[in-house]
Amino acid sequence: MEREPAEYGPERMVSLLLAAVPEDLDRFDRLCGNVQDWEKLIAYARSHGVVECFGITWPMPRLGWRRS
Repeated sequence: MEREPAEYGPERMVSLLLAAVPEDLDRFDRLCGNVQDWEKLIAYARSHGVVECFGITWPMPRLGWRRS
């Protein structure tokens, strides 16, 4: 049985998010709702040069996230 997205580490979640944009924004929305640690996810995406690929306003942890 596959784990729930909320259980994924930043590596897997970044991969899933990248696979969802821009064609499947509903899936992107659902995945973003499952992110447990935005700081780790953003740091991972930045360290791999893909943070800009998302084209969103990255969240403040207590405010959630929103597409720009």
